[in-house]
Amino acid sequence: MKAADITSDIRDAFKRNVLLDANKIHIKPNGNKVILHGKVSNYAEMDESEQVAWSALGANSVDNQHIRWRNNMSITEYDNTDEQVIGSGWITAIAIVMIVLGIIAIAFPFFATIASTVLFGWVFTLLELPKLLMPFNREARVKSLGK
Repeated sequence: MKAADITSDIRDAFKRNVLLDANKIHIKPNGNKVILHGKVSNYAEMDESEQVAWSALGANSVDNQHIRWRNNMSITEYDNTDEQVIGSGWITAIAIVMIVLGIIAIAFPFFATIASTVLFGWVFTLLELPKLLMPFNREARVKSLGK
């Protein structure tokens, strides 16, 4: 069976299926192998698209490379690390800094206690500052009372 025929069969099956948004799923045939790309909103849609592709005549293999979207964050669902783009530079840097700070805290517990006390003191102070200034701001009082 030709790749174009397999693609059109799968595309028609996607259009008939109420669980799938056929416009968001891209089909790339590679011989008898079908590669699915696109954005799906949940696991059910991802699994359904794979099962529909498997049911097409001539599709002997299905590679499901969907990207699942949730709350404007992409979550990759496939293991091709050469195709995944993960911005982990900042995460790695933060992890290294946290490890170093943890080692310093273990080595010098007295200074770690003082530093954490000062840090949390400033955080709590800055978070409470708007509440302290609220009595002097009439508009904020009116909004907080719901009038």
